[in-house]
Amino acid sequence: MLPIKTAAPIRKRKAHRKSRNGCANCKLRGIKCDETKPCCRRCDAFNVVCCYGSKFSPESLSAKPSFRVHIGAAPQAVVQSPPAPLPISGSRHSLEIYQLLARDIPLIEKFQKRTAWTLGTRATHHVYAEKVLPLAFTNPLLMHTVLAMAEMHDLAMEPFGTRRSYSLTYHWYHAVSSMRQYLNRPFAPSDGDVLWISANLISISHLAYVEERYPEEAWPLRSPSPADLLWFTLCDGQKVVAELTNPTRDNAPFYLPARSEERSTAKWLPKEFEAFFEVLNSRRTDEGNFSNREDIDEEGIGRIHGVRINPYHKAVKIAVELFERELDHENILAHVCFFRALDAPFRELLIRKDEKAMLVLLYWYAKICDRRIWWLWKQSCTEGVAICRYLERAWTISGDEVGLRLLELPRMRLMTASGVAG
Repeated sequence: MLPIKTAAPIRKRKAHRKSRNGCANCKLRGIKCDETKPCCRRCDAFNVVCCYGSKFSPESLSAKPSFRVHIGAAPQAVVQSPPAPLPISGSRHSLEIYQLLARDIPLIEKFQKRTAWTLGTRATHHVYAEKVLPLAFTNPLLMHTVLAMAEMHDLAMEPFGTRRSYSLTYHWYHAVSSMRQYLNRPFAPSDGDVLWISANLISISHLAYVEERYPEEAWPLRSPSPADLLWFTLCDGQKVVAELTNPTRDNAPFYLPARSEERSTAKWLPKEFEAFFEVLNSRRTDEGNFSNREDIDEEGIGRIHGVRINPYHKAVKIAVELFERELDHENILAHVCFFRALDAPFRELLIRKDEKAMLVLLYWYAKICDRRIWWLWKQSCTEGVAICRYLERAWTISGDEVGLRLLELPRMRLMTASGVAG
């Protein structure tokens, strides 16, 4: 005889009073609010703005920090993450507001613990770690830039050809569009530092993002594209922002005077490098003197025919000066500024795919590729190998033996750094 099944007792839910008039933060997080006014207990415990009603204004949010952030002087400093997404306000001069989401909090922590300590030099890392994030909490432009850069840093650590996420696309779009809005209208002086650091971080993020999977898909091998040599435009944009914000003023938070640097001899640069461009050899010897001094006149300009109008002269001289320095954390900015130092005639040569001009750029890529700087490495390897193949094909056809010999060194360095066969 089968046992008679008895119905399980039904558990009654404990009656409780629902919170229908809770604050905006508790409703956003889906938790019960005790409706204490002017600030409920949960908002007070989390040190966030407590707002009642369906709407809140930038003025009401600016009365209290959105959440506390602990910024230490060491890379181990960790942002104290809130338990749920919280609203932040923009500048008091702007009506734009960005609502932080739960997925943004890990990105903020990554920027603070990792990305900020890769910016600037060893002596200035702490400036970015201490000052960027507090400014981002007061301005959506910089907040979108910080979030996009943290995701770009993640993407740079992935294999070649990894596609960007929706979140990265969203923050990148809002960072660039907000920057355009600032540049197209008068802005408050207090937003100048935000504008300046955002412009620099956007430029760095652009260099970090490399969509090409193979060198054949990169400039100059690919078909002409609006993205070709886009960093020229970014460099010009940074100059405009610098003129508007004056980042070198005495009280500028991100300006530190440059330090004098010791230079070593550029022993790895081929001896015929300058001669290939009809530029005088002005390298330092082991004794600290310059070679070929007898070929320089009283104005410091060589007597080689055409040197006064030689479009390669300035770029080659700057390149040689960089090759006399060891690339490290102390002089990374000097190497990055090579982009900005290229004048208009030399830029025009690169746009026209002039072979000698591309060789100068190739040597710069070969110089910086082996340091594996996260926002320069993929760009230098991908475009550097593409330039190397382009020039090798062109000079093999023309029979330029000197040019082919000058390709050996950058090819070897790029192949070692990227693992791509030449």
